[in-house]
Amino acid sequence: MKNQEILDAHPPCDPIQIWNTLQLIPGLNLYRYVVDIDDFQNYLKKARYPRSYRNTFGELFIEKALEHYTSIELMGHNDQGISIDIASSTSPYHAIISNFYSCKSYHQDLIYPPGIHDLMVGGNATDLPFEDHSISRMTLHCSIEHFENDEDSKFIVEAIQKLTIGGKLFIAPLYLAEVYYNCTEADLKVNDVIFDRGAKILPISGWNNRFGRTYDVGAFQNRVLAYCKGVDVSMYFVENVKDVCSKCYLKFIFILEKTNNRND
Repeated sequence: MKNQEILDAHPPCDPIQIWNTLQLIPGLNLYRYVVDIDDFQNYLKKARYPRSYRNTFGELFIEKALEHYTSIELMGHNDQGISIDIASSTSPYHAIISNFYSCKSYHQDLIYPPGIHDLMVGGNATDLPFEDHSISRMTLHCSIEHFENDEDSKFIVEAIQKLTIGGKLFIAPLYLAEVYYNCTEADLKVNDVIFDRGAKILPISGWNNRFGRTYDVGAFQNRVLAYCKGVDVSMYFVENVKDVCSKCYLKFIFILEKTNNRND
């Protein structure tokens, strides 16, 4: 945190201004996306989320479910291949995929026991215990922003290596603002958090997380897009998120699709 500006509030986030800036990036496919609210409601009925999961997130449950819904809607799944939900924690997403499709659906997290245990995968997401070119669908729901130091960049490289040709990686939300900043718990008594060079710092009391990253467009290019080799990259802007629920905040979705096995 030394020599880094400390913020006292979240910086401005004008999604239209960010969207206009994203349009200047060569090779980034941009799409405006409108949630079909009736279809989303049908998804909620079919998904049958456990009451415990609903209760855990309370008024933010719809946001979590919307992230899951959009990953299925925009990325697509099928009855073949391997799906893995990265940094899944207590999410039932992998079970929902198993109920909807016949593909093998794993869930991964650093807090799980190391290695593969049935469909549970423990360890660091930057070193997944799968063969190269073996995973067809990979999802991150409200998670990559917590990857500290350079783990976000390392994960992109690892994901591309593990994806099959035609395999896809889905990240939502992709947190973007007009200012590049890191969040941390204001009352956290640790001194080992490594904040991003060039980022401003926002301490938040009661947040209960060590670290969270919001990119500006430049940081997104340097930390994510710069490592997207052999893939097509797309960004979606969710136009009607507040029509789904006033508590929802999903604005930007990032999807990459692997097109070849080369890294250059």
